Amino acid sequence: MRADGLQKLMRWGQCGCAAILLLALPQSVPAQGKTAGEAAAPGRNGFVITPVVSYAPETLIAWGFAGIHYFQFGRSILPTRLSHYRFNLIFTQKKQTIAQIDYELHLASGKIILSGQAKYALYPDRFYGIGNLSAKGSREDYNARNWRLQMNAQRRWGDNMFSGLRLEVFTQDVIETESDSLLAADRAGPDAVEIGARRLDPARVLLWVEDRGAGVAAADLPHVFEPYYTTKRTGTGLGLAIARKVVEALGGSIRMESREGEGTRVEIELPAAGPATEGAR
Repeated sequence: MRADGLQKLMRWGQCGCAAILLLALPQSVPAQGKTAGEAAAPGRNGFVITPVVSYAPETLIAWGFAGIHYFQFGRSILPTRLSHYRFNLIFTQKKQTIAQIDYELHLASGKIILSGQAKYALYPDRFYGIGNLSAKGSREDYNARNWRLQMNAQRRWGDNMFSGLRLEVFTQDVIETESDSLLAADRAGPDAVEIGARRLDPARVLLWVEDRGAGVAAADLPHVFEPYYTTKRTGTGLGLAIARKVVEALGGSIRMESREGEGTRVEIELPAAGPATEGAR
């Protein structure tokens, strides 16, 4: 089945789950011979849980469960909205996880509303470089572990007037990046990159750049200067190939040393005076 067909199937499946939850909610029509307040008495509650299976290109097959528990606090003279909390736990074929609880509580005959969310996610994301003009080719994929805690407290003063407080705490821990990305260098620490230069002899100088990032795989190292060779999803494989051409045109040489898990060092040797030009000969 094509990906677009699976996405349509996923959307219809989600709609079906939503329909099951809506049909499970009780009707708010007062019982015969009872006032609205009596109809809002305790007993309006229920619990629904359903399995969930879906597909998306970013996750492949995902599975888990979702549910809702709806209920009413205390006795109310006037009919009030039901309080509820929704929850879901989802796992994916790419070892991603989402666990989430959303809640909305109606207290004091609906005059006080407490709501919020608690969420844990181990999920992929994309980093597009630094600045608004970053090229699309600089996109980096990474996995991050996120925690979110959100709490809202509101007091109703009229039909459309509320006042209250909002608290939100959010953390993000990057746990997996592409091997030669900006995020990988940042995870290695604030002093992860070293840039230096020194004179080898009166005629030549040495420049170097060294990091303590993820390093380059041993199988990739012999090919890093080959045109069109890349390990990035959106890379062109031309950056280091062009760098070598420029350095060699200046009469120099470039080389790379790297070990996985330890870092990478690139050295450039150049003539101190630069290549001779036709006018200087």
